[in-house]
Amino acid sequence: MGLEESSSSSGDEVEEFDVPQAVNEVFAALESWREYDGSKQSPFEYEALKGRRIVMVDDEKIILESFVQSLLEATEGAASFVHYRGGLFDELIQAILGIDPEIVLMDYHLSGSLSGDMVIRELLATRSDIFCIGFSSREDIFPSFLRAGAIGNVLKDTFNPSRTLVEVSNAIYSPL
Repeated sequence: MGLEESSSSSGDEVEEFDVPQAVNEVFAALESWREYDGSKQSPFEYEALKGRRIVMVDDEKIILESFVQSLLEATEGAASFVHYRGGLFDELIQAILGIDPEIVLMDYHLSGSLSGDMVIRELLATRSDIFCIGFSSREDIFPSFLRAGAIGNVLKDTFNPSRTLVEVSNAIYSPL
C-alpha cells in the first residue's frame, strides 16, 4: 500500500497510559531501532494537546521517530503516525481519515509529486472539522499550507520536538 500507520491506542478500553510501552510500540511499528529513553519530554506549555487525536504524516521515518515520544506524552497516547512511502493518494486520505483525527500535522514534501497542501485540501473537502497544520522544515512553503486551508504552520525541529509541539499547541489555541 505504500504507507504505514502507527498508533498506541488499543480501542475503547480505559486504562492508564503507559508511556514506555506506547513509545516502544510505535517505534516497533515504524521498524525503528530506537527505544524509549526514560526521560519525560512533555512540558506544560502544550496542555492543549492533552488527549487530542493527532495524526502526524511524513514520508521520512526519522522525522516521525523524532516526535514519537514527545507527541505520545503530550496527547496521553492519542497520537498516531502515518509513514507515507508512496502509493495511491486515496489510500493516504483513507488511512488518515480512518484514524478519525482532530488534528493533522502534515509534511509538505511527500513521495513523488504529492504535496501536503494537496492532502490538506482533500481532507478538508471530506471533513471540514479537522484542524490541519502545515509541518515543514522550510518556512517558504507555509503560504501553500494556508491557501489549502491549514489553520497554521509549524517549523519541524527534530532536535527539539518539544519546541515544535509548543507551536502546535499555540496553533490550535488560535482558532478554537
